[in-house]
Amino acid sequence: MKDKTLGIALVKEACPLCGGLQDGPIIMNTRLTEVLAEAVEDLNGKVIGYSDEPCASCTDLMTQGFLLIGIDENKSKDDMENPYRSGQQWVISNEAAEKMFDATVLTKGAAFIDTKMAEALGFPLLDIPNK
Repeated sequence: MKDKTLGIALVKEACPLCGGLQDGPIIMNTRLTEVLAEAVEDLNGKVIGYSDEPCASCTDLMTQGFLLIGIDENKSKDDMENPYRSGQQWVISNEAAEKMFDATVLTKGAAFIDTKMAEALGFPLLDIPNK
């Protein structure tokens, strides 16, 4: 017989850089009630927020240099804490990043850049289908 008072779920988290999904923590209820167990189980496979760390793909790109993530400032609706990601990514040398950004940005290993600015700087834009 299944214990209906214990709920367990594997949730998803979004990469704070690219927004891609990755496996998050396994969560379970600590108050052993059927209602809370069901609430936890309803979270299984759902996105609960942003991860504290970048995904494996972004981490790999950051080992190659400084990562730039393309955003669309018009679609971001003044929310630069969570800008609209265009799907564009570029890796530039750390030396180039030092010329473009201040020290606080450099320590993060990545930065958001508007795709119009990236295009003006000569970065190639990929044709990415709408999300």
